[in-house]
Amino acid sequence: MRKDRNKKKTDRIAKILDVPKNIYENFAQIILSGNREAILDGCQGVIEYEENKIKLKIAESVKALQVEPHLAVVLVGDDPASQIYVRNKQRDCEECGFKSTEYRLDANVSQPELFELVKGLSKD
Repeated sequence: MRKDRNKKKTDRIAKILDVPKNIYENFAQIILSGNREAILDGCQGVIEYEENKIKLKIAESVKALQVEPHLAVVLVGDDPASQIYVRNKQRDCEECGFKSTEYRLDANVSQPELFELVKGLSKD
């Protein structure tokens, strides 16, 4: 009887989380084990599953809309944190099949020059 209740609970939770039941069951067992390394590995498996699901939805949407998504990034100056952020966004775009273009401008670029570039990108 208790096993049936647990199975029903597992089915409900898997449905709510929108993950296959076997992935949820494996993850639940890993969490209950208390093994920190195994928990982190289990989390990574769920993350990869969700990422793949999102990529598939994006690909379907792009195909249906017949539009090619394109991220244009304007980097002004050479802040290392901004460069890392942009590099990560470009990697994300590549993984999802989006085009990305980076525009690097010197730190002393004038405001009118910057606005002209952004205005041109907005038209595209």
